Parts: sequence; structure tokens; C-alpha cells
Amino acid sequence: FSNPAILKDTDHLFYPLQDIMVCSPLTPNDYRKLIIDQISEVKNAWVIPKTQSDTGFDMKGIFQVYIQIEEQTRGEQIIQEVYELLCNNRNLGEDFEKPNLLESKKIGIQSSININSDMIGEVIFANILFKLSELFNPTISFYTMEEMLDKGMAYEEIFQGPLPINGFISDEDLEKSNMDRINKIYRSKIVQTISSIEGVIAVTNLQMVLDNVLISNELLQLENNTYPKLDIELILKNLDL
Repeated sequence: FSNPAILKDTDHLFYPLQDIMVCSPLTPNDYRKLIIDQISEVKNAWVIPKTQSDTGFDMKGIFQVYIQIEEQTRGEQIIQEVYELLCNNRNLGEDFEKPNLLESKKIGIQSSININSDMIGEVIFANILFKLSELFNPTISFYTMEEMLDKGMAYEEIFQGPLPINGFISDEDLEKSNMDRINKIYRSKIVQTISSIEGVIAVTNLQMVLDNVLISNELLQLENNTYPKLDIELILKNLDL
């Protein structure tokens, strides 16, 4: 850089990281980050390559899109915003189907839980609700560059893909909320999650509740166009501490 004229800021020798390391979205995770970052109403998004088995034809370069929002009132408008965002950032030879809005499925839990009598029951109960909510529907968090570095990530990993507006999103968080994972709810995983909470001694007689039907099986498989949401009201009625 012997010629200062080629620098945007002549007070510095090198270009800033955000000018040289980021790029347009390339991977499904890049597109997920783009949607979640730029459309605040979207709590999570999934961009899935359409395969030959879906239609019987070679669909290379075509993506199915699913989005999760909290408020359904602006659903159609948000779908259109997501679709336009993706079309404006797509690569040559790629295209997106109109996004699908996921429907929430409330999952209740009935169980007896023995707790340490020396601890505050309300605190334990609050931790149970939080941990189960995160198990069913993990939160996608925004991080600063410093927080990403504290996670042990290198600069070239942090600045992969499009430059975020509201903060960086980690691939680890996206992996936790892969659609294949959130659509499969394992009874043993719920028991393990509750048992790991400080103050919980034992978890017995645990059953899941879906559409007012008790599910005693190990696995509860949800449909692809839905996502699980903890039914806190039902738990308040039936959880025996």
C-alpha cells in the first residue's frame, strides 16, 4: 500500500476487516444469518436445498425457506420482505421458493419432580421453564466481535459471509436450532435437562402433551411446517414439585 490514494482512510495502513473479509451470502447458514439479522420480526429461519427426492427432478440451486415469527398479524408482509431480501442477495444460478411461515405447536410436560428442600422452589421452577424453552426452541443470539473472539473464533471465521447489522450470529447457535433437531423431541432429553438443574433430585412419571393427548413414547416427531413451543400454562397446572 505505497500509494495512500488507494486507501479509504489514509490515517490507517490497512483496510478495516469489515471492508475486505466479508462477502455476499454463499451457504444456507449465510442466508439464515442474513434473514435473522435484517428482519427483526424473524426469530429463526431455515434455508434448505431442495433435493431431487422432493420432486423427482434435479432441483440444484433451488432452496426452500421456512421462517419463525412471534406475531402472526404481519405474516404475509414479513414473508414478502424475506423473499425480496433473498432474491436481492441470491447468487447466479440460485433461486428461492416463497418462504413458508411455521406454525407453533405447544408442547406440555407432566411430571413429578423431587427437589432439595433447602432451595427455593420458585427459583428451581423458573430454571426448569427457561431450560425447557431453550431445549424446544433455542434462542438465536447476537454477539459483538469481542464476544466472538472470546469464544475462540478467528477473525476469518467471524467475518465469513455478509456483514451483520445487529451483531454476529454463531454457527453453533444455528446448529442447535436445525429444523431436524427442533422437530424431534426426546423424552429422555427432557428428563436429562430437568435433572441437570441445581436443586433437582429426581424426575419421575414424565409425559409430553400434544393437542391434549398424552405422549408416553420416547420420541415426539413434529411435522415439517411446525416448531415446538413450551406450553407454560399447562405446566403450571400439572407440574408437581
